[in-house]
Amino acid sequence: VLLGEDPQPGRHQVTELPRIEPEVTEYQRHTLTCLACGARTSADWPPDMPTGSFGPRTQATVGYVTGRLGVSQRDADEMLATVFHTDLGLGSIPVLEQAVSAAVARPVAEAHTYVQTQPVNNVDETSWPERAQRGWLWITTTPLVTVFLLLATRGADGAKQLLGATFAGI
Repeated sequence: VLLGEDPQPGRHQVTELPRIEPEVTEYQRHTLTCLACGARTSADWPPDMPTGSFGPRTQATVGYVTGRLGVSQRDADEMLATVFHTDLGLGSIPVLEQAVSAAVARPVAEAHTYVQTQPVNNVDETSWPERAQRGWLWITTTPLVTVFLLLATRGADGAKQLLGATFAGI
């Protein structure tokens, strides 16, 4: 060891999250009047401009916190304002939830079809109370894909909805 070198320095690390500021992109188009003929014309919006007011990361965050984490819509709105400095408005939360549901509908259907064609599925159900109604969370899992399905039944009808009426596997 050289004089002045410390091979085992004391260490102290502090992890901090960066302050998150929303990125707002404003699109503008002008409507002008022709000085010669008086016709009013407007430019087209850019073809890649999102149609809604919130981008895909905002939508995914809402879907994640309300869908996966079970955060209420009111608490999700508060969290977005407090943590992400993004004011959505409470009425936007269910709209974004529906957009996320629509965006994942096709891959969810593909996953459901996939598990129904597999020779081996691990299937289970468990009670899932939802307000005053009783339901069941069904799950089927294969080595590559897992599907969850909330149903009002825990009997054979539920298994058929999950696995398909003609499931021939184990």
